[in-house]
Amino acid sequence: ELQHKMNISKLISLFAFVALAVLSLGMASASQIFLDDFTAGVPPQWTPGTWTLVTTSPIYLESGASTSTVNSIGTRTASTLNFNTIVLTFDRQLSGGFEPGEGLTVSVSYDGTTFFALSTLTGSLIPADTSFTSQTITPNVSANDNSNFKVRFECSTDALAEFCRIDNVKLEGTPVPIISNLTISASAGPFRTNQNATLTISNTGNTNFGQVTMSETGTTLFGVTFNPLQLSSLNANASATVTAILNSLTTLK
Repeated sequence: ELQHKMNISKLISLFAFVALAVLSLGMASASQIFLDDFTAGVPPQWTPGTWTLVTTSPIYLESGASTSTVNSIGTRTASTLNFNTIVLTFDRQLSGGFEPGEGLTVSVSYDGTTFFALSTLTGSLIPADTSFTSQTITPNVSANDNSNFKVRFECSTDALAEFCRIDNVKLEGTPVPIISNLTISASAGPFRTNQNATLTISNTGNTNFGQVTMSETGTTLFGVTFNPLQLSSLNANASATVTAILNSLTTLK
């Protein structure tokens, strides 16, 4: 019968025959996180408040109008998970003729609750837009990789002729580098035929794995049985244990 004498480092190397077949990965692939052009209506991620959808050409959102003061507040949930360097762009058209405190304010929230104004176009010095004008806003690094990120558009008016219009609201970001890495460590020997060895499978990357399958690769010298044979998932920074029965080994030291 074949005998093997190995130190711990070689023992761990022995378990390199375990093949980890990753069948699904949640990876970001595009720089555009979303684009709302409202051609299919107001997306469900919006809480539009008194902003209304105008279905002429182009289609856009318009603030409410009244002879008394109206604050139209529209909020868009905008998860930036797996993205950094966030940039918000949108098209706007303002009526002008605003009084102090009236006009368009664009704010963002990093925790989903507290909002910070990043653009304030208010007061009598704001000229009337004869057509839609593009505007770009860059939030700070707290917007990066943030599931609680939100954008808010607030328009304050007090006359029927005053309005704010927005269209083509777009959020972009740089995909976070995806690190996919599995490591294997093994319990110490000695092992004998039909004796269990414990493998610890660790996901040291930053992305969740879907199904992970164990198999013996190359020449099947060891006749290994795995329990379980598959892991249904293995999240980032998580570990799982697998029992390996070394069916054809007599002694491993």
